Amino acid sequence: MSSDEVTAWRADTPFLRTCTFLNHAAIAPISLSVQRAMMRGTENLVAVMARSSAEAQAEYALGRARAAALVGARDGRVAYVQNTSIGMSMVALGIDAAPGENVVVPEMDFPSNFLPWLQLEARGVEVRRVAAADGRITADRLAACIDRRTRVVALSHVQYYNGYKVDPAPIAELCHRAGALLVVDGTQSVGAMSLDMGAADIDVLVVASHKWLMGPVGAGFMAFSDRAMNAVQPRLVGWLSVKDPYAFNRTLDFLDTAERFEPGSENCAGIYGLSQRLATIQEIGIGRIERRVLSLVRHLLEGMEASGLEPTVRLGEGERSGIVLIRPPSPDPLAVHQRLARNGIVTSLRGGAIRVSPHYHNTFEELDAVLEVLRAR
Repeated sequence: MSSDEVTAWRADTPFLRTCTFLNHAAIAPISLSVQRAMMRGTENLVAVMARSSAEAQAEYALGRARAAALVGARDGRVAYVQNTSIGMSMVALGIDAAPGENVVVPEMDFPSNFLPWLQLEARGVEVRRVAAADGRITADRLAACIDRRTRVVALSHVQYYNGYKVDPAPIAELCHRAGALLVVDGTQSVGAMSLDMGAADIDVLVVASHKWLMGPVGAGFMAFSDRAMNAVQPRLVGWLSVKDPYAFNRTLDFLDTAERFEPGSENCAGIYGLSQRLATIQEIGIGRIERRVLSLVRHLLEGMEASGLEPTVRLGEGERSGIVLIRPPSPDPLAVHQRLARNGIVTSLRGGAIRVSPHYHNTFEELDAVLEVLRAR
């Protein structure tokens, strides 16, 4: 990526002028282009109400197609959701798990991909919690917990607490051999890391847009394999879940597409903003974005090593994402985090470590500034 390109992308996100923002694993700022798209969605309702519905439906369809292209989903297999928690809950409630069956979840996964499965315990479904091995969630680690009574293995593509990127393909093979679904939370990766759910044989992918996608809060999408479309039933149901909704029928004849999981009136502004963001990612190229993010992370890790700083877990090239957890150079992590903030550097404090999460528009100089503050002990 050229410096001119990075400058142009930064200009589209004015918030980046106010600080050194390295916190995309939390809530990322939106760009002016996303803001304009959101305003276009609401302006339709203000100024051109007579044709707003048709225009909105066309934009919604375009956004679904863009999402499908980004994550390798088939047409008709993408639905909008408000956030990861709702998407995961819809899957958990939709699998009809019976007493004596089980679901498998990493014990340290983010609560949005943990708490929805706990509600199945009231039905007599066992929730098997898997501990990470050296910070990693691998097929070998999960294999002992998967059997013929396993309905779902649910995990995050990137672990929020250390940045480890899971390889989903061998886990999917284990799941399907046992007749289970692989459900993946892509919120900490999609938008920064390449993920082809078709190639990896993922069954359900749930993504919120407010982190690495850099879209609006309260918007996101979920994508299904054909296997999951047959296995997951809609449990949050409304008038738009069914065929020919404007006939106002009283029959649960669900749509053949994933739109059956969109039960009611849409988040118009949020979807317009998300669709625009997906268009921007498509224009730049997710491969280029990933290479830029990983080069920034590599630069940070090399600088840490030269400065005597350590990550919470040492990850290999293929295991890395946009998240790096740095062991603080003092026994008071909060004070270190606050010192970074006083220097205009926005990061997160997670598990007593400094979480740095740069995106493609960040610069190597910004990461050097982090190291400079951390070295000033």
